[in-house]
Amino acid sequence: MRPTRTLFVAGAAVLAVLVIPALIGSCARRGPRAGGATPTGPTYGDGVIGDPIVDGALVVYPVMNPRAAPIDVLTFDEAVAKGLVVVTERGGQGGNSPGVEAQVSNRNNDEPVQGSPRENRPLRQTQAGQPPPQQEAGQTAIQVDLCGDGQTIQLQTRGGGDTVNTLLIENRSDKPVFIMAGEIVKGGRQDRTIAQDSIIPPKSGPVDISVFCVEHGRWQGQSSRFDSAGLCADNSVRQKALVMKGQSQVWQAVAEKNDKVAKQIAARSDPIPGTEQTGIALEGAQTGTYLAGASHAAIQKRLDERLATILSRLSRHESVTGFVVALNGTVVGADIFAGPSICAKMQEKLLKSYVYDAETSDVSAARQAPSSAEVAKFLNDVAAGKATIERRSRYGLNRANENDVAALYVLQDGENGAKLHECLQRK
Repeated sequence: MRPTRTLFVAGAAVLAVLVIPALIGSCARRGPRAGGATPTGPTYGDGVIGDPIVDGALVVYPVMNPRAAPIDVLTFDEAVAKGLVVVTERGGQGGNSPGVEAQVSNRNNDEPVQGSPRENRPLRQTQAGQPPPQQEAGQTAIQVDLCGDGQTIQLQTRGGGDTVNTLLIENRSDKPVFIMAGEIVKGGRQDRTIAQDSIIPPKSGPVDISVFCVEHGRWQGQSSRFDSAGLCADNSVRQKALVMKGQSQVWQAVAEKNDKVAKQIAARSDPIPGTEQTGIALEGAQTGTYLAGASHAAIQKRLDERLATILSRLSRHESVTGFVVALNGTVVGADIFAGPSICAKMQEKLLKSYVYDAETSDVSAARQAPSSAEVAKFLNDVAAGKATIERRSRYGLNRANENDVAALYVLQDGENGAKLHECLQRK
């Protein structure tokens, strides 16, 4: 009997080695189970669309998924706070001067001018210290006047020079870092907003990341480095970046937002000292930075009050992985994450951006909010729309699904295809 007992014990040990890790993995894949009843209601994917949280014309619909898989990534703010990620101007590492290409044109008719300018003629930059004109990602240009004679040279940066729409980011940690489209970075030559969701792999070394400028009137700085502003661009700016993908449209949206904030502050019955006068009264307004309005003390006080109310009501729901947002009766956006933990880290800055959009929107009359079932149908219809791969790498895949009304931008894990973040934007 002793050999049989030995065989039985050995077999049990082997079974434990094989089965227990599988069970642990199964539990991990299921994710945390809600303490209360499983949520019910209309669904989008594996998530359930909850009852609306109404705050004036702004309505938030929680998305709940008690079986969502956990995700082990650092958010951008977490990584910055721990000194584990560095963001710089593209030419900020190594200190090399950017390469340039010169193109001569006639300022009056934009026709090419034959020949080269005389070498001994001095060059005068037409707008010293101002940002270069709108460029596509990875390009920067400076218009140079040839002594006021109607000719200009366009100096086009290439190689390692600073560029408007590309920054360098380096992840020095042992974990992937998630950086979300719409997050604001401040510093460098201009404040920027992230153009596209990205996963920055561990120990990445410096890699390019696409951005849009949100500070039109500055192209200089004491340092090439950036810090997190702790804010996400509001929906009006995110829409221009994600859907329209145009720098001039982003600048226009930023200018319109700052103008609305300035007018609201000027019209207040209890203005903060220094804001009593009519017109622009925003710190940083001279450079046109998005943060001039979004970070103003007067507007922040109101945003914090409304945000606290929404977060308090949202906390009554369990296993929240995201939310859909409607403004004045229309679904305008959604942000849905892989699991409750990353959603909890991102929800405050995201919801604050939606509140900011609502606070500065023109609402003449409140419209009836769509039902949760209508919201679910809206999401499912967009997700079933035309699919496009926007970017593919070893660490992540960015794709878009869209119909005539809206677009859904999805970041997937590069290895297993799991959805890490879905962002809906109305067109």
